[in-house]
Amino acid sequence: MGWDFTPDGKSIVFDGLMEETSDKNYRDSDINVVDIATGTMRKLTAQRGSWSAPAVSPDGKWIAFAGYASTRDSYKTAELFVMAADGSGMKKLSGNLDRDVGDLTWARDNSGVYFTASDRGTNQLFFASARGVVRPITAGQHMFSSAPSRRTGRWSGRAPPRRSRPMWSAPLTNPSQLTRLTSVNADILANKKLGAIEELWITSSGGTKVQGGSSSLQNFDLSKKWPAAHGDSRRAARMYNVGFSYMYQNFAANGYVVLYTNPRGSTGYGSAFGNAIMKKYPGVDYDDLMASVDTVVGRGYVDQSRMRRRLFGWWCAVQLDHRPHQPIRGCRGALSGDELDLLCRHRRRSLLHAGLGFEKPYWEDPKAVARAVAA
Repeated sequence: MGWDFTPDGKSIVFDGLMEETSDKNYRDSDINVVDIATGTMRKLTAQRGSWSAPAVSPDGKWIAFAGYASTRDSYKTAELFVMAADGSGMKKLSGNLDRDVGDLTWARDNSGVYFTASDRGTNQLFFASARGVVRPITAGQHMFSSAPSRRTGRWSGRAPPRRSRPMWSAPLTNPSQLTRLTSVNADILANKKLGAIEELWITSSGGTKVQGGSSSLQNFDLSKKWPAAHGDSRRAARMYNVGFSYMYQNFAANGYVVLYTNPRGSTGYGSAFGNAIMKKYPGVDYDDLMASVDTVVGRGYVDQSRMRRRLFGWWCAVQLDHRPHQPIRGCRGALSGDELDLLCRHRRRSLLHAGLGFEKPYWEDPKAVARAVAA
């Protein structure tokens, strides 16, 4: 839940759906305001949609928020909007930026809104003026995890990639001038050599370019065969990124070549990319995962008899097998009632009729879900 006080401290602007059918409309959300003294609440957004993360301007005249109008697509990037404090004059500020916005913070002079957005494995800082002109503040291999402070004009958060998640700060006038704030893992990592990280771009079905990465021992012997572990981000719409990963470093330290992929359905690549698996789950995402496996296996240093999968929430994890090094499309067969129930309970939010485009919740029409999953 996102919320913000008005500058006079008399009201709270918050997101949420104040309807009796909210359990079946989990993606719908409004921007609302409540008077602290009286408890009176009213809705500010008129258009149905998924509106969240309100941020009130310093002068109290405007409210910035993220979201999108109601859609039956399984995924849609959250855009940046602004409206007057009374809910009128709603307009989009993020222009053609097809990325999820977050961490909204108004400039101290009310001239616009700072925000973060994930893009191709990174998380960058942007600024949108009140006239809707968007410009990037940062670039490069970073994971900026918070917008700047309105009071100090500096941002703070986790920035440089592939380190042990320290906190950093920098002025907005020169975002590359980083000041390290914490070193809580310095004693642990002092005598450790971290694994090497390689960015991968793989060509998958339909000529689609898919991003991923691998982690391995520094200067490992390419003439030997190494075990491999493959992670998949299908637990939800998400994105593997350049940030530090204890898990991958641990696998690499134990001699594994670690492969991770952002297949179609992942965030950070736009609405069309994220929505490519609507009612086709698994579908082209499977092609992307297998293309990435083939790419690494084709290099010759992977022991195909020692490959492991670490898949999050993807139904194929229950039925995967080797072919010999590739998992089969195990989920493309008939599901028993117990298997379907397990799948639907695990993915209960996205399998609601508002999630993947089904007309009814899965418990009212399980055959529709079974047909989509086993297609």
